[in-house]
Amino acid sequence: MRVSRRFAVLVAALAMSAATLTACLPQTWVGWQYTPVRGYSELSPEQLGAYVAYVYWINGGTVNGGCGYRATVHAGPLARLYVDEGNVQYIRGDIAFAQAILETGWFSFCNSSVHPSWNNFAGIGATGSASATPGKFATATHGVRAQIQRLNRYANIAGADSLAKPLVPQRGWSNAHEYNNWWPGVQGTRTIWQSLTGVWATSPCYDTHVLRIYNQMRTHYGLAAMPVQAKPGC
Repeated sequence: MRVSRRFAVLVAALAMSAATLTACLPQTWVGWQYTPVRGYSELSPEQLGAYVAYVYWINGGTVNGGCGYRATVHAGPLARLYVDEGNVQYIRGDIAFAQAILETGWFSFCNSSVHPSWNNFAGIGATGSASATPGKFATATHGVRAQIQRLNRYANIAGADSLAKPLVPQRGWSNAHEYNNWWPGVQGTRTIWQSLTGVWATSPCYDTHVLRIYNQMRTHYGLAAMPVQAKPGC
């Protein structure tokens, strides 16, 4: 079977070391219906990238009924961005990676209003409205950082002074003042993934879908699934 060069690189990622490079970092407590947004990654970039390659491999190079991998960078380097950007901001980059998998359909952007070249991995600005303007970011680094900084604003009461990297303008803010004053009453109050349901996305199953993908990656590498209770109907 003929496969694309990009898919071949993805499959090659399966041969990468899956050592958990972040295992020495302190971890946050997780309980039933309590999965913190903030914290350090527990899965390594090698594990995250190789799992995406594995999913494409077992599905013959496509997902979602025939769509291939279309992110602007390969899964391994993209996973590295999530872990590095997340760790420096104290946001769970590995779970944010699972969120991006859900939002992009395994980075296929299949039937999406977001074009792969926009480096928007989290549906930022894509509200479903005809007048919505999805975010466009110059590089994959900026796209990942935008997602991490948005998660930080939801989960961290501190404002722009808390940012470890320069602010990425996006829907809701274009400067530090707007970041500090964005959505009063909500900023810093969505500290767990369960509380992002109905906020980041309208689906009542949003957090369940994100965390289900994340637990699939954990169990694939022999790690215990996080204690996340499934919601009825999800």
